[in-house]
Amino acid sequence: MKNFLTPKEVSKLLKINYNRVLEFIHLGKLSAYKLGKDYRISEGDLFDFLQARKYNSFWKDKLIK
Repeated sequence: MKNFLTPKEVSKLLKINYNRVLEFIHLGKLSAYKLGKDYRISEGDLFDFLQARKYNSFWKDKLIK
């Protein structure tokens, strides 16, 4: 069984506004399950959301070589 987080827990974890988490859900950027009026986000979906937004600097490859 997967572990699930509430939008409030996600907002605290990512240190972003609760309404921003709801916005990501409503825009389809963050997958969530709707249970009645509440949302639940699986840890896997949160990981995928973060991986899709991972910043890779242009200079990273230039400086390593």
